[in-house]
Amino acid sequence: MRTGPLIALSIPIGFISMWPLAALFGAMNWPVFHGWGLAHGAFVVAWPLLSILSFAVLRLVSRYFRHSVK
Repeated sequence: MRTGPLIALSIPIGFISMWPLAALFGAMNWPVFHGWGLAHGAFVVAWPLLSILSFAVLRLVSRYFRHSVK
């Protein structure tokens, strides 16, 4: 898969994955990435980080399936 579609997919995946992150941090009573923290500015750090991580995972998955099909 080309880089453009991977970037286009990773941005919304990174945004959507903030909700499980907020639930996890809220359940553990950890600061910064709980629901209130994400609603008041911590998303500026979390969204790019989660988008980069999802891009890396998508890249690995696409390489795996590209090599396994041959």
